[in-house]
Amino acid sequence: MVALLSHAQGTEAGLVICAGCGRELELPFMELDHITPKSDRGENHILNRILLCRPCNGHKRDNLTLQGLMRQNRKNDWMRNKELAQQARDWAQERAEWVRDHYGTTDYWELLDLPSSSPGYPGRLF
Repeated sequence: MVALLSHAQGTEAGLVICAGCGRELELPFMELDHITPKSDRGENHILNRILLCRPCNGHKRDNLTLQGLMRQNRKNDWMRNKELAQQARDWAQERAEWVRDHYGTTDYWELLDLPSSSPGYPGRLF
């Protein structure tokens, strides 16, 4: 899931955009998070997952939704780039919907860059 989202939220320079504040960082500084916290019955599904930088993930914790985090970031002047943060969320949402619609297809496996000999590849008998 991290690979799919880092590709979706990635830049041409190989950095990943934080969906909470718009900072562009290397992947090791990003953390996988739930858009709606599990404590608020958020599902552990790609449609409810996003990559945030460590500070944003630390501020969000289980107490805020992604929208709540963004409001807090704007209020506290922690928002680096509102447009980039929105773009990262839009790209992640588009990728999640694509995965939902194409899961298990040849296109899905090619996106993951896995060989056709992998278990579960379409058309593979065993």
